[in-house]
Amino acid sequence: MGATILHIEGNYHIREIIRELLAEYYGYEILAAETIAIAWSLVECEAPDLIILDIRLPDGNGLDFCRELRKRGSNIPVLFLNSRTRDADRKFIPERVNKQECLEAGGNSYFTKPTDLKEIAIEVERLLKTQ
Repeated sequence: MGATILHIEGNYHIREIIRELLAEYYGYEILAAETIAIAWSLVECEAPDLIILDIRLPDGNGLDFCRELRKRGSNIPVLFLNSRTRDADRKFIPERVNKQECLEAGGNSYFTKPTDLKEIAIEVERLLKTQ
């Protein structure tokens, strides 16, 4: 069995797309959490090898989750997967936070949604190898 990945994402459809990609095509075990509360329970009980983390969650902020994870001494790699939105000029802009903020919060990598799924899979493999 492959590594265990915890995907913390409020959107069911995005969780399913990532699960299908990483579980069915790459053989990883995927744990899914739609809230920070569920995520903490899974981190403590399942000890994932990697976390894929959204920023806006129903019960809190992914940046705060990552900061607390690091404060607790965890070195689990964190890949942020953040939404993009369009500004008035119809250009894509990061929604409220940027890559630097995610990395400063303790993240190891950052992607914006939508993104190339193959790129996510490549980055997951890279992060797991560096662990």
